[in-house]
Amino acid sequence: LILAMHGVEYCATATPWNMKDMVEKIQKGLAASKRGFSYIHVFTPCPTGWSFPQDMTIEVSRLAVLTNMFPLWEKDSEGWTLNYKNDKPIPVTEFIEGIGKFSRMSEQQIEDVQRAANERYATVKALAGMQL
Repeated sequence: LILAMHGVEYCATATPWNMKDMVEKIQKGLAASKRGFSYIHVFTPCPTGWSFPQDMTIEVSRLAVLTNMFPLWEKDSEGWTLNYKNDKPIPVTEFIEGIGKFSRMSEQQIEDVQRAANERYATVKALAGMQL
Protein backbone atom coordinates (compact mmCIF):
# COMPACT_ATOMS: atom_id res chain seq x y z
CA LEU A 1 0.00 0.00 0.00
CA ILE A 2 2.86 2.39 0.76
CA LEU A 3 4.34 1.93 -2.72
CA ALA A 4 0.94 2.27 -4.36
CA MET A 5 0.45 5.60 -2.63
CA HIS A 6 3.66 6.98 -4.14
CA GLY A 7 2.59 7.20 -7.75
CA VAL A 8 4.15 4.03 -9.12
CA GLU A 9 3.06 2.96 -12.59
CA TYR A 10 1.69 -0.38 -11.36
CA CYS A 11 1.41 -2.06 -7.98
CA ALA A 12 -0.32 -5.30 -7.00
CA THR A 13 -0.49 -8.25 -4.65
CA ALA A 14 -0.47 -11.86 -5.82
CA THR A 15 -0.17 -15.39 -4.52
CA PRO A 16 0.57 -18.75 -6.16
CA TRP A 17 -2.83 -20.00 -4.97
CA ASN A 18 -4.45 -17.94 -7.75
CA MET A 19 -1.97 -18.58 -10.55
CA LYS A 20 -4.10 -17.01 -13.31
CA ASP A 21 -4.35 -13.75 -11.33
CA MET A 22 -0.61 -13.83 -10.57
CA VAL A 23 0.40 -14.39 -14.21
CA GLU A 24 -1.90 -11.59 -15.41
CA LYS A 25 -0.42 -9.22 -12.83
CA ILE A 26 3.14 -10.14 -13.79
CA GLN A 27 2.30 -9.40 -17.44
CA LYS A 28 0.72 -6.05 -16.47
CA GLY A 29 3.68 -5.26 -14.24
CA LEU A 30 6.19 -6.00 -17.02
CA ALA A 31 4.27 -3.80 -19.47
CA ALA A 32 3.98 -0.99 -16.91
CA SER A 33 7.69 -1.20 -16.09
CA LYS A 34 8.42 0.14 -19.57
CA ARG A 35 6.70 3.38 -18.52
CA GLY A 36 7.82 3.59 -14.88
CA PHE A 37 8.27 1.74 -11.62
CA SER A 38 6.24 -1.44 -11.15
CA TYR A 39 5.96 -3.55 -7.99
CA ILE A 40 4.19 -6.83 -7.23
CA HIS A 41 4.10 -8.21 -3.70
CA VAL A 42 3.84 -11.99 -4.04
CA PHE A 43 2.85 -13.82 -0.87
CA THR A 44 4.83 -17.05 -0.73
CA PRO A 45 4.99 -18.45 2.80
CA CYS A 46 8.22 -20.18 3.81
CA PRO A 47 7.69 -23.76 5.06
CA THR A 48 11.05 -23.79 6.85
CA GLY A 49 10.74 -20.42 8.57
CA TRP A 50 7.05 -20.80 9.38
CA SER A 51 7.29 -24.50 10.38
CA PHE A 52 4.67 -26.17 8.21
CA PRO A 53 4.90 -29.04 5.70
CA GLN A 54 6.26 -28.04 2.29
CA ASP A 55 3.28 -29.53 0.48
CA MET A 56 1.04 -27.02 2.28
CA THR A 57 2.54 -23.87 0.69
CA ILE A 58 -0.29 -23.32 -1.81
CA GLU A 59 -2.90 -24.09 0.87
CA VAL A 60 -1.33 -21.58 3.28
CA SER A 61 -1.35 -18.91 0.57
CA ARG A 62 -5.00 -19.78 -0.19
CA LEU A 63 -5.96 -19.41 3.46
CA ALA A 64 -4.14 -16.07 3.64
CA VAL A 65 -6.48 -14.78 0.91
CA LEU A 66 -9.65 -16.45 2.24
CA THR A 67 -9.10 -14.95 5.71
CA ASN A 68 -8.34 -11.50 4.23
CA MET A 69 -4.88 -11.64 5.77
CA PHE A 70 -3.56 -10.99 2.26
CA PRO A 71 -6.13 -9.28 0.02
CA LEU A 72 -5.54 -9.49 -3.72
CA TRP A 73 -5.63 -6.03 -5.31
CA GLU A 74 -3.94 -3.90 -7.92
CA LYS A 75 -3.47 -0.23 -8.68
CA ASP A 76 -2.74 1.09 -12.13
CA SER A 77 -3.49 4.24 -14.13
CA GLU A 78 -7.19 3.31 -14.02
CA GLY A 79 -7.23 3.25 -10.22
CA TRP A 80 -7.63 0.59 -7.54
CA THR A 81 -9.13 -2.86 -8.08
CA LEU A 82 -9.96 -5.45 -5.45
CA ASN A 83 -9.33 -8.65 -7.40
CA TYR A 84 -10.79 -11.08 -4.88
CA LYS A 85 -13.93 -9.83 -3.17
CA ASN A 86 -14.35 -11.59 0.14
CA ASP A 87 -16.96 -10.07 2.41
CA LYS A 88 -17.42 -13.35 4.29
CA PRO A 89 -13.87 -14.37 5.21
CA ILE A 90 -13.05 -17.47 7.15
CA PRO A 91 -11.58 -16.80 10.63
CA VAL A 92 -7.82 -16.17 10.81
CA THR A 93 -7.58 -19.13 13.19
CA GLU A 94 -7.96 -21.36 10.10
CA PHE A 95 -4.94 -19.62 8.56
CA ILE A 96 -2.69 -19.84 11.62
CA GLU A 97 -3.58 -23.36 12.77
CA GLY A 98 -0.92 -25.85 11.78
CA ILE A 99 1.72 -23.15 11.26
CA GLY A 100 4.46 -23.43 13.88
CA LYS A 101 5.33 -19.73 13.63
CA PHE A 102 1.94 -18.88 15.16
CA SER A 103 1.66 -21.77 17.63
CA ARG A 104 2.22 -19.68 20.75
CA MET A 105 -0.23 -16.88 20.04
CA SER A 106 -2.59 -15.90 22.83
CA GLU A 107 -6.32 -15.42 22.32
CA GLN A 108 -5.76 -11.65 22.49
CA GLN A 109 -3.05 -11.80 19.82
CA ILE A 110 -5.33 -13.86 17.57
CA GLU A 111 -8.10 -11.29 18.05
CA ASP A 112 -5.62 -8.53 17.16
CA VAL A 113 -4.61 -10.37 13.99
CA GLN A 114 -8.28 -10.83 13.06
CA ARG A 115 -8.93 -7.13 13.59
CA ALA A 116 -5.88 -6.20 11.48
CA ALA A 117 -7.06 -8.50 8.65
CA ASN A 118 -10.54 -6.97 8.76
CA GLU A 119 -9.09 -3.44 8.70
CA ARG A 120 -6.69 -4.22 5.85
CA TYR A 121 -9.52 -5.60 3.72
CA ALA A 122 -11.76 -2.63 4.52
CA THR A 123 -8.95 -0.24 3.52
CA VAL A 124 -8.38 -1.89 0.16
CA LYS A 125 -12.12 -2.14 -0.43
CA ALA A 126 -12.51 1.59 0.23
CA LEU A 127 -9.56 2.45 -2.03
CA ALA A 128 -11.22 0.41 -4.78
CA GLY A 129 -14.31 2.59 -4.37
CA MET A 130 -16.49 -0.15 -3.00
CA GLN A 131 -19.03 0.39 -0.25
CA LEU A 132 -17.97 -0.77 3.19
